[in-house]
Amino acid sequence: MEYLRALMEGDTATVRLREEHAGEHGYGPLAPCSHVCSARRQSTMCPMLHRTEDDKLAHGALTKAQPCTAKFRVYVPTDLHANSSIVVLCISPHSHAAPERSMTPPAIRDAFKSMLTVMDWRLADATPRRVIQDSGFMTALRRSLEWKDAPNPVLGDLHPSLANLDHTAYLIDSIRQPLYPFGTDFEGAQFMLNQQLKLPLTERYVRYAKEVVLPGEKDPVRIVICMSPAQSKRLLDAKRVEIDSAYNRVQSWVEFEMEEWDTATSQSVTLCRAFITSQTAEAHQLLFREIFRIAEQDTGRSAQFRHLHGRGLEIVTADEHKGQAKGLGLFLVEIARELLMPDPYEPEKRLCDLTAYDHLARILRLCIVHFKRNILKLKGHVAEPVLAAMFSLASTEPHADFEGAKDIIRRGGKKAADWLHDKEKGAPFALPALYFPLSKIPLNVWLAGKSNSNGVEQKHRNVNRDGKHLSMIGGIHLGMQHDVREHRSGEAILQEGIHPRYRPSHDAMREERSLQRHIRSHKRKLAADENTQQRPTKKARSIAGPIPAPIPLPPSLPPRPVRYEDLPEPPFLVPSQFLDITNDAELPQAGPSAQSSFPVQDFPLRRHPHRRPEGDPVKREEEEANLNDVGYDDIGGCRNLKQMAQIRELAELPLRHPQLFRAIGIKPQRGTLLFDTPGMGKALMTLCRERNGHVLLPHQRPGDHVKDGESESNLHKAFEEAEKNSPSIIFIDEIDSIAPKHERLEDHVEVCMKSPRRLGGNWNHLKNN
Repeated sequence: MEYLRALMEGDTATVRLREEHAGEHGYGPLAPCSHVCSARRQSTMCPMLHRTEDDKLAHGALTKAQPCTAKFRVYVPTDLHANSSIVVLCISPHSHAAPERSMTPPAIRDAFKSMLTVMDWRLADATPRRVIQDSGFMTALRRSLEWKDAPNPVLGDLHPSLANLDHTAYLIDSIRQPLYPFGTDFEGAQFMLNQQLKLPLTERYVRYAKEVVLPGEKDPVRIVICMSPAQSKRLLDAKRVEIDSAYNRVQSWVEFEMEEWDTATSQSVTLCRAFITSQTAEAHQLLFREIFRIAEQDTGRSAQFRHLHGRGLEIVTADEHKGQAKGLGLFLVEIARELLMPDPYEPEKRLCDLTAYDHLARILRLCIVHFKRNILKLKGHVAEPVLAAMFSLASTEPHADFEGAKDIIRRGGKKAADWLHDKEKGAPFALPALYFPLSKIPLNVWLAGKSNSNGVEQKHRNVNRDGKHLSMIGGIHLGMQHDVREHRSGEAILQEGIHPRYRPSHDAMREERSLQRHIRSHKRKLAADENTQQRPTKKARSIAGPIPAPIPLPPSLPPRPVRYEDLPEPPFLVPSQFLDITNDAELPQAGPSAQSSFPVQDFPLRRHPHRRPEGDPVKREEEEANLNDVGYDDIGGCRNLKQMAQIRELAELPLRHPQLFRAIGIKPQRGTLLFDTPGMGKALMTLCRERNGHVLLPHQRPGDHVKDGESESNLHKAFEEAEKNSPSIIFIDEIDSIAPKHERLEDHVEVCMKSPRRLGGNWNHLKNN
């Protein structure tokens, strides 16, 4: 640093002192230069900085070395087939240092080329890094070097010159050029299209590659469409479609993709893949026109839409891309141009008179995930009530005060007002595609359609795993390989019954996974909120001083047993944050194609003002004295009520909303085992009965009143009462008393043998009835 500071400040004395010190140790501008390079490199300057005669730092000039005195004699066998070795003998020493081996010999180049040809179409996007990651090339390299070590060889092991990545990239490009004479971008795609026109129709994949001048566009729009005839048939047979665009896979291009869920194979399938250089509505209008033209050409059938032809494509799910949505609407205007019949939703209008936004109101639904994600970006800029009003605009059910919610947003600040103005004026299709009462889509179609574009988003992620930031040719080839694998996977399911997974995906599983994701997300939020509440602020810490160390437990106290939250979770839980289990209203039936059709609302878990401190034991005398007034808010010792919410879900949800479990196809839990140290509130937790609207039978202890068979009689009465008051919950306290340890049996052996049998018999009787 001192040397650099002296250079910047012009302190020549310090600079000279530092350089002389470095020169004595063999480095720096004053050190003798030993750089030597081959004459083939055509370099004229030394890469190192040297101090010139006029006391300036500059790169030294390379001079041609004197003729070397070394001589070579080469001995070649007369029969190279019998003896393939030659001998090179050097006479006299060299007069210079050995230059670096920067040039790759022709024989090594040929070997490198033969290894690269193994990559086939992947050579279109080959780079030095991708080459060494290719398994085929690495296998050929190991075989050529006879490599036995576990770590793979590097290119420099083939020849030192290949350690220079720029030199290696030059060699790769020289080998790639003859294979792709028109390059690997748009011109290469056009060449690939012309080559595939010579193939049978069933083997074609690149179907369109043109440059079009559109009105209002500064530059010509380039479009490349890739789809097979099988995908064309799927597209025209599709009822519900998702569309989306990706930006990272092919450099300088936007990838457009259409996807649908195939019920026959229980997997999502790609219908079309296209690349476009413009995001305007006119460009997407042209894109949709050409996609459906290709499909009609492959199948001999024209495209049909439900709101125009009474059958065909029913609903399209997309994000809030304005150019994409309006382009679809303009294309539908073209389709309806010759349809003179009245519109079934607005009879005063003819189908040919509908505008682009009228068509979108009859077919488009926006992705709720994108909608919420864009709202969350405003968090911190607008108030929480305004955010809640924004979220409320996306709903299937009629809004309690739709206009009032919009007024709240308008008065919520500039950002909120701009957001609403964009939804109403900038993208007039948005609100009808989010709020069902404004839409013209029938309710059954609305519910059957996807509420998100996760399927097509997952398709983007799957194909991106094969490579990103590719050339056009590389993107086409990787997309084709992905679509072929997908098609053959579907054939294996239909013909052989072989699914990609042991558990084939279905609507119930997808719904369960969605709920589990919500559970994990809200658990993380609860944990974060709990940590935030427990962590004192910096100001509070400064006032309160250092936090005292925790008081150690007495050595006589045993360690706390396994806690409830440490137990494995049941396979299916609906958290009360998503479903208000205190509401007795009937839930709508979740059909096989409905997406989260039950009402989703917040259910805040309140903290009772008179709750005991956490960990404070509950005395049984207090339990029995307050049986009639016990509620969930009276239970202490549950951290943030997470355990309480789980128990309520297990106990009450199957009784209140059994249709939810039937619709999803999941069996509810039939029992729950609570265990902890005495006095932690397990029994008190089960007394919350009448205040919460469910039947709970009195406590039953299998070991109580063991004389004269009273324990068995009490158990039998409990199960009879449960059957009369079905649905009900039976709470068995101290169930471990039916099977005590051997040393505690004494003279209760007969009772302990009868209790499990009696309990099992009553249980089976209840199950059979």
